[in-house]
Amino acid sequence: MKKTVLVLMGLLVGISLIFAISIRTNRNRQSNIKFFGSLNNKLKIKSTTTLEGNFELKNMIFDLNATDIQLTGNDNQVYKLKIEYYEYSKGDVEFFFNEENFKFKSKTEKGVFIKSLIGTIPNYVKLKIDNGTGSISLKNYIGDSIVINNGTGSINVENTNGKSLDIDNGTGKIFITSGKFEKFLSIDNGTGNIIINDEIFNADVVIDNGVGNVSIDGLISASVSVDNGTGNIKISNSEIAEVQANTGIGNVVFKNNNFNTKDFNTGIGKILDENNEKLSY
Repeated sequence: MKKTVLVLMGLLVGISLIFAISIRTNRNRQSNIKFFGSLNNKLKIKSTTTLEGNFELKNMIFDLNATDIQLTGNDNQVYKLKIEYYEYSKGDVEFFFNEENFKFKSKTEKGVFIKSLIGTIPNYVKLKIDNGTGSISLKNYIGDSIVINNGTGSINVENTNGKSLDIDNGTGKIFITSGKFEKFLSIDNGTGNIIINDEIFNADVVIDNGVGNVSIDGLISASVSVDNGTGNIKISNSEIAEVQANTGIGNVVFKNNNFNTKDFNTGIGKILDENNEKLSY
């Protein structure tokens, strides 16, 4: 009876997730079509500039539309950003920080399309990145709280430490490796694989994924909760006090771990150990 209920739950979760992701993807696609349409019509001048200066505030916020972002931390209170963009006429757009916010000003009020943003930012600030479409990379950064919201694109967080990491992504692969966070890691992803390697969290890890595999390797954490709609969950070489892993359609596999308490469930799939032997929970 319990297995039948789990199977039905898995099917319902899969159907609802596909419907929700379809709506979200279509909404993002319509927004981007409008944006790129304006690019094709009027923003035809390709330009590059470097923005640099001192930064002594506690928060740094990037609110972008469809930009590839690569940021690296530094121990100085300075930033240096190379910006590749399209504008209406040469010299039309100016970039600057208005207090904590990254901003631009168009003299003709025609707007700007920022293709890429690459550079260094100061450590020890609260960092927030909002982006519609594009890849996001954050490396060698020591922060406070880190928030990354992305509509479509991969997210890579490498060798980064902080109090917390909060990621909300619509579609794309999420890769987190070689870092330490004091409070929590939260990942909400619509479609895409999630990979976590060699991480240390003194508090909670919460992962909510719609469609894709979730792989955790070398994690040290007080508690881990993984909810996956469709896809496998694999946990290996980890020390976790309390772990909970649920998938609607897919297998739950664990190998060479140290758990105090564990709770694994799957609607349609198997629960397997390191020898691919089926276990019952």
